Amino acid sequence: MELIEETTRALERELRTGARLLEARERVINQQASAQAQTFKQDVRFKKQQSMQHMASIPHDEFFAFASHPKYRGCWQDKEFMRDYLKRNPHLRSNK
Repeated sequence: MELIEETTRALERELRTGARLLEARERVINQQASAQAQTFKQDVRFKKQQSMQHMASIPHDEFFAFASHPKYRGCWQDKEFMRDYLKRNPHLRSNK
């Protein structure tokens, strides 16, 4: 009889702990959703301005050398390539 009562109490404790964990998880999810909603409320015009900012002044001979080389075709649209290129040539960066 005592074993059944101990088992029942242990199960009850586990259920209460699980309920608390679920409440905490729901609270975190709601906080994340709220934070994400705040970031989406930014002005659309500002987002467009950010994407069209002048990043660097690349010499035309270097630009066309990369653009015409078959291995590097489309490299200027690649964010990873631009990040690496500007890391190697910091003097060409205009907005930092």
